[in-house]
Amino acid sequence: MSYTWRDVTDRVQTLDNYRLLAENASDIVYEVGRDGLVKWISPSSQILGWRPEDLIGRASFDLIFEGDHDVAG
Repeated sequence: MSYTWRDVTDRVQTLDNYRLLAENASDIVYEVGRDGLVKWISPSSQILGWRPEDLIGRASFDLIFEGDHDVAG
């Protein structure tokens, strides 16, 4: 049996500080997982009419304006 413990307090505090900064910024900041799904998005997304809770778990490509997608043809 093996038990490993590591103090990640500094890492957690740093993430909390950046999250506070992102939550109070006018820019839209978001975190995407390896699967391309939105894990977190700042409240400033409401500027564009997006509620953060509606975007969590959706594909990050959904944040791209349709008019900006390449048109094949």
